[in-house]
Amino acid sequence: LATVVEQFNNEYSGSVSISTEYHTAENIKSDFEAAFRNGGGPDILVADHQWLAQFLDQRLIYPIDESVVNIIQSDFPLTVFQSYFYRDQIIAVPLWSDMLVLYTNLGLVTAAPTNIDELITIAESRPFVLYPGVEGTAGLYSDSTDSFIVSLDGDLILLKQSFVNYLKLYRRLLGTEGITFSDDPTGFINGEVGGLVGFASDYQQFHDVLGDDLYVSILPLNNQAYWQTFADLTPLVISQNAPDSNITAANLFFAYLLAPDIQVQLATRANRIPLITSSNADLDSVARVGLQQLQWASAMSPYPLFDDTVLPEMNAILSQVSASSTDSDLDLLADQFFATIQE
Repeated sequence: LATVVEQFNNEYSGSVSISTEYHTAENIKSDFEAAFRNGGGPDILVADHQWLAQFLDQRLIYPIDESVVNIIQSDFPLTVFQSYFYRDQIIAVPLWSDMLVLYTNLGLVTAAPTNIDELITIAESRPFVLYPGVEGTAGLYSDSTDSFIVSLDGDLILLKQSFVNYLKLYRRLLGTEGITFSDDPTGFINGEVGGLVGFASDYQQFHDVLGDDLYVSILPLNNQAYWQTFADLTPLVISQNAPDSNITAANLFFAYLLAPDIQVQLATRANRIPLITSSNADLDSVARVGLQQLQWASAMSPYPLFDDTVLPEMNAILSQVSASSTDSDLDLLADQFFATIQE
């Protein structure tokens, strides 16, 4: 990001100048809030998705200028727009993305599984590690390519039968010998595991060990529907302490960041996924797969309901599912989930 800032400053030398300041992930939110209360702080903040609604409701940030919103609406996947659409406005700009993808060790497995049935068959002879919890498995809640959990307006659009089918598939995976759920890649790195669902940002550490045996692909299809993982987007926001001239400069910078060539440069340097590219030829294999996965990803709704209620309750339900759960057990768990959500 600092390199791109320097390029931007050179291009707009004499009219705009941006500087960067690093804060740790643990302290950046509290540092920003403390500085804001004293009338200071940065004009632009690299934020976290969970802060967005709170920041706008507390009037700590401004919505994004319409000119930049138009770029997002016209050039980027709908998922990006949905992730930052709150109270009828766009409140953040994406810097880059990270996506769950499928890594396969071709030294142990002949080919990467393309659907759930193939995954289960292969895992019975070579272990596969899937990413745990709702973050890793909510993409399996899908009866079609347009099945989403949260609408553009932040409303839940979960259906009970689809949710029960999701739990049944989760039970089936739990009961498959050779499939485990974990965010620990040690077994894959050590060459003990045939495949792993992990983030695209982990690619380099895997490639350093496995070299040409490492293969990256989209997640296996679920009943001919895409495995719609959540889009993990890093948001940029504008502080309400920023003067008008700096708000104008911030939106100019955002438009600069959203250009395809800058997106590719940023993502390559940061080991992330660009949100757009003028040509797939500009991308390495993992970025190409990650961008493809992003095209049908589910949005991370900025509405508090999503982070405060939906995700925790879904994780709570998943923790109660086992390989021995009966269909009746799963029906009861689904009822429990929807009753909690409605409250």
